[in-house]
Amino acid sequence: MRPLFLLGLVMACSEPPVPMATPADPAAAPPPTETQQGGDPRSDARVPDTPTPSADGGLDAACTSAMQTFPDQPSIRSSNAGELNSLGYDCYRAGRLVDARHLFLLALRSDNNHALAHYNLACTLMRLRAEGGACEYEAGIGVVMHHLERAVAIDARRRTRMKEDPDLDGLRDNLRYRMLLGVRMGDPTSMRKALAGTTVYGPGMGAFGSLRTLTFEGTGDGGARSRVRIRSRSVGADGLTEPTERLGYWDAQHGRLTIKLPKEVEGGGTLTLTPQGDLLDASGTTTVWYTAPSECDA
Repeated sequence: MRPLFLLGLVMACSEPPVPMATPADPAAAPPPTETQQGGDPRSDARVPDTPTPSADGGLDAACTSAMQTFPDQPSIRSSNAGELNSLGYDCYRAGRLVDARHLFLLALRSDNNHALAHYNLACTLMRLRAEGGACEYEAGIGVVMHHLERAVAIDARRRTRMKEDPDLDGLRDNLRYRMLLGVRMGDPTSMRKALAGTTVYGPGMGAFGSLRTLTFEGTGDGGARSRVRIRSRSVGADGLTEPTERLGYWDAQHGRLTIKLPKEVEGGGTLTLTPQGDLLDASGTTTVWYTAPSECDA
């Protein structure tokens, strides 16, 4: 996370051949105001990667005061998204991530087009995930990416910032994240770069989550160095079985993504890549692979 100063307030943390999809059109969202954009980009200074409370406990005290003033949703009537976002950033810097999440959510209930609140919330959720709070705090990868996508749609400069923000390091190999960075339609090089090194996930099986993963390795030209590695587990009488592994190939050519797997293994063929990175079957109606694992399902 990084701060963005405006008027003295901290405002931000740091199917057959298928054409490649592109990220959601920013024009679909309302144009950002100057406050949402963050004002002069030259003021976008860097803060330490790990938030540290000030020596006199000033940030912690500010966070405590904010939580007393804005304990629940009705409190947003007495404030605005910019103030709530700024207070949330105080909590983030104090290391109080749960409180920061609360205030960023209030900011978005006040104004769902506040780019920095979306961005800051995404950063905070990733830190909560790293601390084991993915389920408790609804910090699934899909939720994180939703807020990043909204931030970029409202303020395109968030795309540049997300490349550098250490809070988002856990997303670098996620296909949906890479799609948001931009994939050119019909460009094999762009497509291969986006896919290489990423892992996609099969549908969830309740509390067991996703039992199948597929990882793209190598060059993506269909040759011997373009491997996909599919790992599968099943549910037995004693719980989950040990994973089995099979290999196949992938080929990205002029908008066409083909995954070649052994005949007995499902999930291959010519697939459609959605703007969010999910892979649909040849009919374009059923998701075969998802960009995030199923987690937190009872």
